[in-house]
This record gives sequence, structure tokens and C-alpha cells, in this order.
Amino acid sequence: MAINRKRSFFYWYKVESQGRHIRFTWNTWVSYTRVLIMVSALALCVSNHVILAVIDLIMYLVFYFSYLMKNHQILLIIQQKDQVEKIVGNRYSFRHPLKISIKGSLSSLIIGK
Repeated sequence: MAINRKRSFFYWYKVESQGRHIRFTWNTWVSYTRVLIMVSALALCVSNHVILAVIDLIMYLVFYFSYLMKNHQILLIIQQKDQVEKIVGNRYSFRHPLKISIKGSLSSLIIGK
């Protein structure tokens, strides 16, 4: 059962509650969008379109800071190594996306958000 996720294409993490455990699944499209923005900025710099490259990098910064603001609480929990149960997958894989399992003591913290 997915919680805290509206039906949209663009989300950062899908949060799933499984009993006393919580699993965060990374959205692979976000990784590719980030790489696309960075490569396009690099291509614009190489082709000497500096103004467009700066606009592209500003767009990347907005993208990055919106990620930090939206997922601040999740990021703090993931950084606590004693709370992370296991990490499997890859950020760039559609078949095996990055999944982070958290111990049950944080269930009320995430769901109460």
C-alpha cells in the first residue's frame, strides 16, 4: 500500500508501509532528468551558449533545492545508519530501483508527517 504519494509521474520517493517496516523506493525518472539537465548545460557551454547554460544550471539548482525541501525529513532518517535496515537496487535501474528499508521504530514518524 503506497502512502504519501499522489497519482503523478513526478515524485521523489514512493513510501510503502509493510507492517512495522517502511520502504522508500526512488523514482528512476528523477535520476535521468537530473543527468539530462546536467548534460544539456554542458552541451550549451561547449557550444558557447553561456547564458542558456546558466539558465539551465539555475533550473538544476531549483530542481535540487526542491528535492531537499520536499524530502528533508526522509533524508535525515536515511542518514541515520542505525535506522537503515537494508539498501538494494540502483538509482538508474528501471528493473531494480533503489529501495531503502527502515526499521519499524520510525513508522509513526513518517506516517504522522
